[in-house]
Order: sequence, then C-alpha cells, then structure tokens
Amino acid sequence: MARALAWLKQHPEGPFFLWVHLYDAHDPYQPPEPYKTKYAAEPYDGGIAYEDSVVGTLLQQLKARGLYDGATIAVMADHGESLGAHGEDTHGIFLYDETIRCRC
Repeated sequence: MARALAWLKQHPEGPFFLWVHLYDAHDPYQPPEPYKTKYAAEPYDGGIAYEDSVVGTLLQQLKARGLYDGATIAVMADHGESLGAHGEDTHGIFLYDETIRCRC
C-alpha cells in the first residue's frame, strides 16, 4: 500500500487507474503486529483485519485528496479458505462454498 500511496502522491489529479493487490490473507497466515497478537488464535482473521485497515488507509487518502467522491472503487478476492471444513485447512481442488466464496 505504501507504494500505491506514493504513486498517488506523484499523480495528484485524475483520471487514473490504480490497482492494489494485497496478498496477506494467504497461507501461511502471518499478519503483522498488532494483528498477529490480537488474532493469535485466528491468524487468517488477523490477515483479513490487516488488509481491511490498509484499504481503509487508501480510502482515507482518496478522501483527503478530494478524489474519493468521483472514484469508482472495486474490491474483490480471489477465493475463500476452508479453515478446517471438509478436512481441508486452506484451499485445494474442491469447490465447496468455503473456497469459492470469501468469508471476508
């Protein structure tokens, strides 16, 4: 996100297309502090909470720069995780709801 915010600072006027790919909620789940400690029993949730916070930072910056109101913002995920359902800890070859729909 730091790189995206730096780019945004260098391009203060629109129109622009900004793509931010966050990968923190993937196995192995190792969110940074304070999310690592706060979600020690559920590190996947800690990764989701961390990513939520950095998306919030981007939205705050867009608002502060007067770019939010005219923006089209799309947030998506690539897949969910089984988290123990159906005997699968992460995701694999099965198409259960847990893996084709995010719980985020």
